[in-house]
Amino acid sequence: MKKVNGTSSEYPKEAMQAGWTHQEKWVWKRIEGGEEADLGKMGGTDEERVLTPEFVNTILSHEDYRKDITERGVSITGACFRGPIDLSGLVIDHRLMFTDCLFLADVDLTSLKSSDSIFVSGSRFAGKVNMDSIQVEYNL
Repeated sequence: MKKVNGTSSEYPKEAMQAGWTHQEKWVWKRIEGGEEADLGKMGGTDEERVLTPEFVNTILSHEDYRKDITERGVSITGACFRGPIDLSGLVIDHRLMFTDCLFLADVDLTSLKSSDSIFVSGSRFAGKVNMDSIQVEYNL
C-alpha cells in the first residue's frame, strides 16, 4: 500500500480528507455515489477544476476509498492536474475514466494492472506518459 502525505490505510477517511480541496470533496461525493464527477457542472473558476495527484492516488490506492467505489468506477470530467501523477504498480479493479482532463505534468502508469477499462477520452497531456508494462483487461 502506498503512503500518501504520510498517511496509511490505518487512518480514518476523515483524516485523509482534511487536506482535500472543496472540489476534491465534491468529486469524491460523486464517485462514491456512482456518478460522473463533471467539474464543469460544479461551476466556479478554472482554479476550482484543479485536482491534486495526492487525491487521485488516495482514492485509487487506499482500501478505505477503494471499497466505496461503485461498479460505475471512477469517472472524472474536466479536471486539471498540475502535478505529476504516479499510479505505477497499482492494481485497480474498476473502470477508470478521465474525460476532457488536462494533465500538465508527467503521468506514470508503469506496471499498473486493471481488471476493467481505462479511458482518457479528450484528455490532453503536456508531460510524458509512461505505460511500460501496463496491463488492462478490457480497453485502454
